[in-house]
Amino acid sequence: MKKGALLCGIILTAFALSSCADNINTAAQITDGDLVDISELAANSDKYNADLNEQTYTNLGKGEKITVTFPEEIGVYNVKERDNLDELSEMLIEKYVPKDEYDESNITINSEEKYGRDFGTQYYDTENGTMVLVGNTGFINTANQHSVSNFNESESTKIYIGQNYEDKTIKFSDGEAKISELVDMAKIELEDYAKTVKSEMGFYPRWFSYCSVDGVTCCNIEFAETYKGTQLMGSLSGTYSSFGGAVDSNTLLSSMCANSYFTSSKHTDGFVIQKDFSSVEKEEDNGKILSPAAAIRIAGAKLSGYKTYNVLDIALTYIAVNDTDIANELPMNLTFHPYWHITADSDGSEQAIYIDCYTGEMETIFG
Repeated sequence: MKKGALLCGIILTAFALSSCADNINTAAQITDGDLVDISELAANSDKYNADLNEQTYTNLGKGEKITVTFPEEIGVYNVKERDNLDELSEMLIEKYVPKDEYDESNITINSEEKYGRDFGTQYYDTENGTMVLVGNTGFINTANQHSVSNFNESESTKIYIGQNYEDKTIKFSDGEAKISELVDMAKIELEDYAKTVKSEMGFYPRWFSYCSVDGVTCCNIEFAETYKGTQLMGSLSGTYSSFGGAVDSNTLLSSMCANSYFTSSKHTDGFVIQKDFSSVEKEEDNGKILSPAAAIRIAGAKLSGYKTYNVLDIALTYIAVNDTDIANELPMNLTFHPYWHITADSDGSEQAIYIDCYTGEMETIFG
C-alpha cells in the first residue's frame, strides 16, 4: 500500500513485553462486561461504538472514528459449498454474454479437473475478451479478460474503502467517476448475480486499486463476501498464525471474496466471485461475544511492542475452516467461526488481526 493511500485510524502501540508484563497479562484477559449479547450490541450500537472510539488505554492512540455495524445474529455454522452451479450455466451465459457478440462455437464443456475441481461449462470469446466460466462448486467468472489480464497489482495504488476514505475522482478514456460511484455500480451488479443464482451472499467493499497500463486506467474493487451481514475471510497473503492448526490450503479457506474490474466510468468490465454455499446450519450460539472495545484492547495487549499499527477498520468476520480434504472431497464442508477482524497497516504493509469472539484468542496474518 502506498503511503499516500493510507487512512488515519486508531494507533495501536503495544506495551514493551519486557517492562509491562503485568499490564499485558491483565489487558489480554476477558474481564466482567467484555462479553455482550449480540442483540444488545445491535440495539445500542451508538454506545458500543462510542466505547470503542473513546478508549484512552496507554497502548492505544486516537484517530479517525471507526463505526462497527452489528448483525442481528452470530454463531458457529456448519456450511456446505455449493455444488450445482453448472446447472445454471445456460442461463448465466445468456445473461452475461452480449447478444450481438454471442457465438455458440465459443462454448466448451470442460470435464477436466483443474486445481481440484471441475470447471464445467465455459464461454470464451478470444477476440472480444468476454468469458463466462461456471464452476460446479461455486466459481463464476464473467469479465472482459483484456481488462483483467492488464491489471498490475504490484504497480497499483491501493486504498482501503471499508471505512472513511478519500473519495478520489478516477479518470477514464470515456469520462470520470468517483470511487464511491464505482463501488455502488459494482455492488449492484454483484447483488444482481447473487439474486439470479438464489445465493445468500452479500458484499462488503474493502479495497480499491487502480493503475495505468499502456495509457489505459484499470481499476479493481475487492469485496468481502458476507453472510447475514457478517464478512467472510477474504484472500490475504502473508505469514499466518495457527488458526487452531488450520494453516494449509486443505483446512483454512481464505478466498471468500469478489472482485469487480473497470476500464470505463460507465460500467464494469465484469466480476469474479470466488465461492458460494448451498446450505447453512447453525451449530452453536453462545449468545454473548466480545464487544469491539474489548477485542481491540486485547489485540493491543498481545501485539508486539516494537511496531505501530494504523487501524483502518474493525468488523465481525467468519473464518471458514474446511472439514474435508480439499483434494478428494467436493463440495467442501466448512465451519464458520466468528472473529473480530482488525484491518491495519504497519510500515506500508497490510496486517490482519483476528480476535476470537468467544475466547479472546488472537490470530494474525502479517503481510
